[in-house]
Amino acid sequence: MEIKVANGVNKKILETLGEDGCGLAVGLKSEKWIILTGYLRCDLSDLNIRKKITRWMPEGVDVLASYSATKKECIQDTTCPVHISIENNDLSATMWQDGRIFDTTMCVISDDEAKSLLDENTCLLHVTGNVKVNIPQINGELDTSNVGEVLKSSAFLIKEKNLILSESSNAILTWMEFVSKNKNNKIQTKSSSKLLHVEIMKSTLNKGDCFVPIVSVRPVATKVYHLPIKVDALCYIRKDDTLDRALESLQNTVQRQLWNACSAMNDQQPDNSKCGIPKPYYYQMQHYCHPVEIWYPGNKSDNELTDFRKDVLHKTFSLPHDRPIFRKANSIQFNPTNEVILKNTHEGLTPPKLTNGKVYTVHGTYSYHHYMQDRIDDNGWGCAYRSLQTIVSWFKQQGYTDQPIPSHREIQQTLVDVGDKTKDFVGTRKWIGSIEVNNVLNQLLGVTSKIMFVSQGAELVSRGRELAMHFQNQGTPIMIGGGVLAHTILGVCFSETTGQTHFLILDPHYTGGEDIQVIQSKGWCGWKGPNFWNPTAYYNLCLPQRPALF
Repeated sequence: MEIKVANGVNKKILETLGEDGCGLAVGLKSEKWIILTGYLRCDLSDLNIRKKITRWMPEGVDVLASYSATKKECIQDTTCPVHISIENNDLSATMWQDGRIFDTTMCVISDDEAKSLLDENTCLLHVTGNVKVNIPQINGELDTSNVGEVLKSSAFLIKEKNLILSESSNAILTWMEFVSKNKNNKIQTKSSSKLLHVEIMKSTLNKGDCFVPIVSVRPVATKVYHLPIKVDALCYIRKDDTLDRALESLQNTVQRQLWNACSAMNDQQPDNSKCGIPKPYYYQMQHYCHPVEIWYPGNKSDNELTDFRKDVLHKTFSLPHDRPIFRKANSIQFNPTNEVILKNTHEGLTPPKLTNGKVYTVHGTYSYHHYMQDRIDDNGWGCAYRSLQTIVSWFKQQGYTDQPIPSHREIQQTLVDVGDKTKDFVGTRKWIGSIEVNNVLNQLLGVTSKIMFVSQGAELVSRGRELAMHFQNQGTPIMIGGGVLAHTILGVCFSETTGQTHFLILDPHYTGGEDIQVIQSKGWCGWKGPNFWNPTAYYNLCLPQRPALF
């Protein structure tokens, strides 16, 4: 069997083993291959750790490998068949199969190749629906032993295809053949959708409720909880799976989500009756090829969950402690509302070709704020306000704040509050610059900024290395103001060899609609050379710094 490991996972495992650590790797498998797509640092002697880890993974992603400094800890388990150890500063793999252990080869592939392999061989499904669970509390804990009996006769609606998968579906077809049917019931060779949305339909077993499935568990109990669970789950299905297997995977997805909800409540003992219904959140980490699922209590704020994120999540996933990764605002939205404002408008742009040039760009997600949005005519005076809004959107979408995006008037009022402006400034069309942007960020978000002064635009190229270091270490958008114009810098392409620098610019002076093709093709978001700047004008740059929090 061929074992492939994503490069990011390979690096993290090497890093952990270099510190005499150990852990488990997760991934997907078929009869021909195993692909390792994620890693967790943990104690292999903890017999319950695999159950905890499984709760964090989508259906279809399993614990497939253990890793430690030596081969002696190889787990002889067919469900975790691979053990990885370090040999001559490189990873080697042994495999447990048919009652024996043998050496096997392991191929390291890029993260992009790993994601492409998943796309080629699997479909990612987002499963939603409402399920009522009546479940007892026995000996102080919710008893989940019979949760697996729910939904055995449920059907599932694949929304994009308007197809229903149930026990009566044609079992001869594979999953890919089933979802590739066209209106004439003919099978197409290619399906364009990477993510399919699936809705749980009524369980035919539960005739007493015509709206949602119900599972009733009735052993002797001191108390019974009536839990309305809003299912929000992910599931990977192999494209060559039979429909019977696909249906089983979907049922397992919902069953596991119910079990996870009850287990999350048990984790909140002794006061699980007041914790609120737990809710799953999904996160896409840098070196993971798929999202992970984290459950939080329904009525606890991000601040109340700090210790859990620090001591459990950041430690287990080997993540830095200086930035938020598992705050609720960091989570993926699979069903976003009809947002008007575009996000990450630079994605898909071709970087400039500089000799030994390296690209450094903003980390994470931001929204593109520009002239004429929000029914405000700020054409000719609001460019710095819009750049500030883009920066605030970055901090909001990275989980540093839950503050709303400030309006022009709120920005002006903030400057009055900090003593930067007089009261008659509010409601005017007066410009602001990088110093004012710094003051507003500090007052509203508690964010400090570095101010870079450039006496003339021709000198900006000489600051390429400093800007590259900012994007590498901080990753925040930069507001730049010069003359009568303000822009947002999203990145640089910098050559250590020649000193050449090109700038990735987001232009707030755009007045058109939210059309990504127009925005990119007309250069409202694009790479600019040194000639973009006025060579004789002075410029001030506001470089926001990440707060050290998580």
